[in-house]
Amino acid sequence: MTTIVSLDPIYCYFEADERAYLKGMRQSRNGDHTNGRAGKQPVYVGLADEEAFPRQGYIDFVDNRLDQNTGTITGRAVLPNPDLLLVPGLFARVRIPAGGKYKALMLPPEALGSDLSQQFVFVVDNQNLAQYRKVAMGPIIDGLRVIRDGLQPDDWVIVKGVQRAKTGAKVDPIKQDSAGSQPSPPAEPERSAQKSNSGR
Repeated sequence: MTTIVSLDPIYCYFEADERAYLKGMRQSRNGDHTNGRAGKQPVYVGLADEEAFPRQGYIDFVDNRLDQNTGTITGRAVLPNPDLLLVPGLFARVRIPAGGKYKALMLPPEALGSDLSQQFVFVVDNQNLAQYRKVAMGPIIDGLRVIRDGLQPDDWVIVKGVQRAKTGAKVDPIKQDSAGSQPSPPAEPERSAQKSNSGR
């Protein structure tokens, strides 16, 4: 018996848990994005030796039932493979956007503190005083934590020396925006403050 496989394009099979499936289907029905049944939902794939998810394809099939043993549902993506690097049996990481693009404030994880069940940051006001600010967190994207609520784009957030910061304490910040521009620091800074990154 001969087995015939397609290499370009090539199929990538993946499993999604029940929560992810329900979220995707509800967003699809609300018109937030398409899914494998209704249209070409984009999918991003990265191999074991690749950073991030450089390969793009689309979902062309979603199973019509969940596996009761694993609580997952099978999906299939179609990926272009002109260099034939992808072959059957490779393992890959899959990212599926769960909604449209939106602007978000993002911070490095070290800027965040935790007080029981509440997350917080310290911001620097116009008098160089540290102020406690509760925040609502989202997912981590490319090493940065999405901040859903609690900050404004023009806030300056302490990212180094957070453990020593106290509400109302005077700080001597080095201000540097998220784009990596060079600051003009004082001689011996006590804290580093960074403007929250606004990304997509």
